[in-house]
Amino acid sequence: MADPVARQRRRELLEAIRQQPVAWSTGRVQRFYQDNNWGHDRNVARYDLRHLAESGLLIESGPANDRVYHLNLARDARFGHGWQTPLSTPNRIKRRTRRR
Repeated sequence: MADPVARQRRRELLEAIRQQPVAWSTGRVQRFYQDNNWGHDRNVARYDLRHLAESGLLIESGPANDRVYHLNLARDARFGHGWQTPLSTPNRIKRRTRRR
């Protein structure tokens, strides 16, 4: 089970990214953590960004040594898409109207 402190820290980070939907780098997250008294190092910031990207909430772009993360708008429930998209089922019966 995940650490509740890490969950709270990531939840606050995600809310900050939603408030300012610009490119977020590891350095920016590290400064955000220091400003909000989380006091963590660069590896924790990098791990949290990677965790949110693997969850599908962020999109990573750029080379490995200059990676930035953006909010994944398709997975954000506030915008009303992504979660409501119906899944296609292979055995779905299609109904056609009768011709007269």
